[in-house]
Amino acid sequence: MCGPGSFTGLRVGLAAVKALAEILHKPIAAVSLLEAVARSRTGQGRVFSVLDAGRGEVYVGDYELGPPSRMNSERLLTREELLAESRDRVVVTPDANVAEAVRAAGLRVEPVDHPRSEVIARLGWERIQRGETLRPEELEANYIRRSDAEIFSRPKP
Repeated sequence: MCGPGSFTGLRVGLAAVKALAEILHKPIAAVSLLEAVARSRTGQGRVFSVLDAGRGEVYVGDYELGPPSRMNSERLLTREELLAESRDRVVVTPDANVAEAVRAAGLRVEPVDHPRSEVIARLGWERIQRGETLRPEELEANYIRRSDAEIFSRPKP
């Protein structure tokens, strides 16, 4: 999984994956957690996969579930922006508080379980079979949100 998620968790996890891939001479298949959430849904069509990002914000993946499935975008929105932009989408989320907010706004929500490792592994295997792999030096974290250091740092005079 390449993100989104906590900065430290992603750094540690990706460092381990890169090291193993380098040592074992294996390719890497990067999988977004937002894609795993979207693909946890049964059915096809356009969906917003949503994860609580804290601070009144959510990570949102805009996906077209196919075949073939494709990502339109992944971004950070406020909860208000999510509600405004998801009027014609099904919101897929494992987060109960997000699901309740979407439901309370009268919008369509489909609660799913948080993706387990076998779901992420299956998506990674599909990528490997299609040849969509990376070398360790190409793998980057998908943070979506800037770090606290970037957000709260003071500009130098």
